[in-house]
Amino acid sequence: TGFTPVSQRVFSRTVLANETITVNAVFTAGCDAISGQNVFTLTQTGRRPIEKRTDFAVNPGAITVRKEPAVFPARLGDVVTWTVYVENTGYGTVSNVAITDSWGSGLSYTGDLPVTAGLIQTSVLTIADGDVFSYPFTAEVVSCSDLVNVVTATWGCDGEMCLEPERAKASVDLQMTNPDVIYTPTAVMSVPFCSLSGVFTIPFKNQGDSKAVSVTLGADLSSFNVSVSSPDASYDGNAFSLPDLDPGATYDLVFTLTIPTSDVCTIDSGGSFNFDLTFYDLCDNLYETLPQSADWDLTDTPGA
Repeated sequence: TGFTPVSQRVFSRTVLANETITVNAVFTAGCDAISGQNVFTLTQTGRRPIEKRTDFAVNPGAITVRKEPAVFPARLGDVVTWTVYVENTGYGTVSNVAITDSWGSGLSYTGDLPVTAGLIQTSVLTIADGDVFSYPFTAEVVSCSDLVNVVTATWGCDGEMCLEPERAKASVDLQMTNPDVIYTPTAVMSVPFCSLSGVFTIPFKNQGDSKAVSVTLGADLSSFNVSVSSPDASYDGNAFSLPDLDPGATYDLVFTLTIPTSDVCTIDSGGSFNFDLTFYDLCDNLYETLPQSADWDLTDTPGA
C-alpha cells in the first residue's frame, strides 16, 4: 500500500541454460506507504510459478516546528530575534521540506533572508531523521499591535504533501513606556496697557520614558489676539498645538497677547485663563493632566 506502481512486469523473454538475468524493480513510496512484503513471481511455460517474498520496512517521516522564545518581551522600537527550528522527529528522511514565515503588521523584518510578497519562503531538500534545520528571524517592533510571527513547514513526495502542515507561533510581550509632560504657566500674565501687548513663556518638560505626541494645551484666550513665536507651535483659537516631545526634552511655548484695538476702551482689567494639557503616547493612548489656571491683568492703565 502506498507505492507507485502497485505492480510491474520487469522482463518477458527466453532464458537460456545457465544464463543469469539481473533486473531492477523500482517502486516509489508515497505519503501513505507502509511496511510490508514485496512479492516477486516468476512464471514459465510448463512449470509451476516460482514466488519469492522479501520483507521491507518503511521508516515514516514526521516534522515538528518551534520558535524560541515563544514570547519575547520588548518595547516599541526594539529589535527582536527568534530562532526557528524544523526538526525531523520521524524514523526516516523527510524530503521537499518547505518553510513559510509570516509576521504581523506590528513587526518590520530586518533579517537577511529574501522576502517575497511579505513572506519568507525557504526550501530545504531533505532533513535526515534526528536532524534539525534552523535559522534566525529578526524584526523591529514598529507598532503596538499585531505583534505575532508564524512559521509553517510542510514536507512531501513528488509534489504530494505528507501529513498536515506544522505550525509554530511566537509573539512580542509589549513593554509599555509612558510620557509624562509637565508645564508651569506664569502665575500672573500682565499686559501693559500702553503697549497693548505682552510676551509670555510657558515651559514644558517630558519627564517620562516615552515620546509624547499630539501635545495640545487647551486655552480660551479670546480677550486677546494671540500670536505664537516658538517653532513648530500654533494656536487655533481654542488650543495651542505643540511639537512632539522626546523623553527628557524641554520646550518653551512663547506667545504674544495683544489687546484688540477695537476693545481698548471696553476690555476688562483682569481675569483668568484655564489651561488643559493633553497628549498621546506612541500607542495612541490619551493622557490628560489636571487643569491649571493663571491670572491676567492690565498694567499701566490710565488713571491707575
